[in-house]
Amino acid sequence: RWETGKEIAEDMVESGIELNNITYSTIISFAIQCRKPDEALEWFSRMRDGGCVPDSVTFASVIDVHVKSGRIREAEELCSEMQRQIEPWDSEVYSQIMKLHGLQKDYDQMWEVYKKMQEEGIVPNVVTFNSLISLLGNAGRSMQALRVFNDMLGFGLKPSPVTLSLMFKSFAKSKHSGEAFELYERMNEEGWVVDSVVYNSLLSLCAQLGRVDEGEKIYKELLNSKRCRPDDWTWRTLVDMYVKTGELHLAKGVFDEIKNHNAVSWNTMVGGYAKQGQGHEAMTYFEKMQRKGLSPDEVTFLCVLGAFSNSGLSDEAEMLFGDMSRTYGLTPCIQHHIWMIVVFGYGGHFDKAISVIKVMPCTDCLAVWVALLGACRKWANVMLGTVAFDQITQLDCTCATAYVLMCSIFASAGMHEDAENVETMRLKYAS
Repeated sequence: RWETGKEIAEDMVESGIELNNITYSTIISFAIQCRKPDEALEWFSRMRDGGCVPDSVTFASVIDVHVKSGRIREAEELCSEMQRQIEPWDSEVYSQIMKLHGLQKDYDQMWEVYKKMQEEGIVPNVVTFNSLISLLGNAGRSMQALRVFNDMLGFGLKPSPVTLSLMFKSFAKSKHSGEAFELYERMNEEGWVVDSVVYNSLLSLCAQLGRVDEGEKIYKELLNSKRCRPDDWTWRTLVDMYVKTGELHLAKGVFDEIKNHNAVSWNTMVGGYAKQGQGHEAMTYFEKMQRKGLSPDEVTFLCVLGAFSNSGLSDEAEMLFGDMSRTYGLTPCIQHHIWMIVVFGYGGHFDKAISVIKVMPCTDCLAVWVALLGACRKWANVMLGTVAFDQITQLDCTCATAYVLMCSIFASAGMHEDAENVETMRLKYAS
């Protein structure tokens, strides 16, 4: 308990006992473990005021406190101080420098620091390797993440389940399926320790890449594992995989097996039916979700409105769009407005589509006018199509989609000379 530890430390100070580096570092570490970041910062300040110089581990711990609290500038200043006071630099110093470069998305500089660390012969620990793999993976640099992973193996360190999960997430983000499945095979050959998180990360990768066969193979392996068992994340990931490949009957079967649904799993089903143009089914899951006591969120409404855009249920869409703020207290974003423009426009209700645009907080969005122009093409609405086209070309005169749509509108109306003029404009700005 923090209060007990703090009381002991305060008694030591009041008794005139001079605290040394080890004692201060222990107190700070204990405060962080007890989730008392402000107390940790206070004792770190007292440590320096008392003339003690923190070691690299203490510096690193306090820098992490600043980072997790969103105080990046303070973290940077403390990292600079650490670099000045710690000589020679050890793995903790390098680790914090790389982490801050990564948080600032300065991945090239982060990589340079990593190379310098290698040149100095300093071996990162597993935590540092995992941090690097995570930062590089989130940046879409999965090949660099793989190099770090191989360096880790080269130093004789075995990957933890966390390491493997991060690698599979990295490959999923950059869509490097070949390397991902090679690592999967190697994982089995080497007998590395895995947990359900690793399997779920693999299933997520299969879901994102639409690799149903591999996903089902991995799922069966998980079922046969003596170490791991499927959990709700597993089921939700399977639902997502089947939805993304259009296997809605399989998605429904897995969905019905989930004991603890959350908004994500409901949204997946709503969105799946929406993408298949099955608006009524999407609405059924939307209603079931609420009967189960879960309130729809912004993503749910995006899915439902998207379903209506394909099914022509403009009255239902209009009612739900209004309910977002009236009933659920949600503020529609630009994409919600765009879906309503699509619903009304493709339904031929251009007056309502224009009304939606008029109430938008900002109309300087290319997608808004492209949506309206697409609806105008369906109905060969030359007048409104011309307005939308002009708005698009003012925002981006190189938008190829706008020229294709406008040419189609003019051609449908028999205005071939105007269509040729638009094509001439397209060629001019494309060069």
